[in-house]
Amino acid sequence: PRVLSLSASSYLPAGPSDNNNFFIYPDDQSSKFIKTLRYEVDENYLGTLGMKLASGRNFSDSYGADSSAAILNEAAVKAMGWTRSPLGHTLSRVDGGTVQTWHVVGVVKDFHFRSLHEAIGPVVLVLGKDYGTTIVKIRTKDVAGILASMRRKWNGLKAEIPFSYSFLDDRFNNTYKTEQNTGSLLGIFAGLTIFVACLGLFGLATFMAEQRTREIGIRKVLGADVTGLLLLLSTDFIKLVGLAFLLAAPVAWLVMNKWLQDFAYRITISWEVFLYTAVITLIITILTISLRAIRAATANPVKSLRSE
Repeated sequence: PRVLSLSASSYLPAGPSDNNNFFIYPDDQSSKFIKTLRYEVDENYLGTLGMKLASGRNFSDSYGADSSAAILNEAAVKAMGWTRSPLGHTLSRVDGGTVQTWHVVGVVKDFHFRSLHEAIGPVVLVLGKDYGTTIVKIRTKDVAGILASMRRKWNGLKAEIPFSYSFLDDRFNNTYKTEQNTGSLLGIFAGLTIFVACLGLFGLATFMAEQRTREIGIRKVLGADVTGLLLLLSTDFIKLVGLAFLLAAPVAWLVMNKWLQDFAYRITISWEVFLYTAVITLIITILTISLRAIRAATANPVKSLRSE
């Protein structure tokens, strides 16, 4: 199934909230306020988006007092400084001289609602029925038919706001569009760089094979086999490529590590990555020079010596 938002929802875990500056006081401590995000949702919000409760319960229509209930994420609980169960604690907010109070009924596990460049911050979910948007989980077999049906129903309501929608996975993709474009460009340039490097390596192999034509011929006359000649011609190139790798690997690690520092949540660059890179580089090197090396190693030594 895919998650569909009718109109640009502010309460999807992607993009900004309508209330980015929600200042609340834990347990009526007027000297301590916490800045959070506030999402006004209903009792189906957590289930629709697949969020899991860490403790407590979800909103429910069977509880009349849930109009003043709140669900926090784990980051909000830490920000409040509550070391024990937060259930039953209160949150207060002064709005135009009026004090609003919510009681905590549940804690939802932390979820990413912004880019991974940022750490997960405090979020407060409160029960709200003023639907500016609707979030729907649909099956993907007939997306076009479902959208057409929704459009007809929406237009039948004679709403002043035109029908619009977005998919949650598309919103996540847009969040990381810059990284995706950067990755695509780097992939293209890396491919071109490898291709040009292989052309240069092939040309250098051809030049060195021509320079050592007489040596190869003499070695064949003295009994050298093709495998030995291939190793002879390849060893120098493998040494050069190995030296280049040793020089490039630390620079690559520094650049990638610096780039990863921009993310609050990131992997660590392990040595296996460089091992695999070294093996792939070695294979590309051998494949590039093998054709020319095999031709030189299998050439008739009589012709080689006569030409010299």
